[in-house]
Amino acid sequence: RNTYFAALKEHLLKKGYYAVKVLDTKQYEYYSRWYYSAVRSILGIVPMGDEYERIATLVSPSITVSQARRSVRLLSKLGLITKNFAGFYELTSTAVTSGTHVHSLAVANFQRSTMSLASEAIDRFSRSERDISTLSVGISEESYTQIVGMIADLRKSIVSIANNDPKANRVYQINFQMFPLSNSLSDEVPNEDI
Repeated sequence: RNTYFAALKEHLLKKGYYAVKVLDTKQYEYYSRWYYSAVRSILGIVPMGDEYERIATLVSPSITVSQARRSVRLLSKLGLITKNFAGFYELTSTAVTSGTHVHSLAVANFQRSTMSLASEAIDRFSRSERDISTLSVGISEESYTQIVGMIADLRKSIVSIANNDPKANRVYQINFQMFPLSNSLSDEVPNEDI
């Protein structure tokens, strides 16, 4: 496994994915609060040191100064940010991921909290500042798998765009959800052989 992992890592380095940090299970505390990722992203855009009040007000919805301080401490402890010679925090990698096949309570709770923020965003932001859309479609298991792959490709493209954006000036949360709105209808669909 180590040999294959080293080969995969080398391949990803050649493809430009070196900037994505995969968190290990000890680092899942990062997902315990939605605002940890927001603070991390803000520190990647705005040169700041221990300016906790400023950090707190830049997060939307705003967090407390104590939450901002706790966020910076955790991000430092996890090695996701570091202070440079000028006393400003810098990201140690441009993107963070839990990996592709992680089933963790912390990640599930993080996803729940960001979905709740998305729901609130309908009222908190004008349509020009947000893009929220929905689809309800009838598909097979094969199409489901194909769409999941397309969403994974889209996520990679979005990460690439974000990592290469020298004019970043705002942090956005992007959620993708795909879930059943019905039970399996296989028994309900008429058999065409009859």
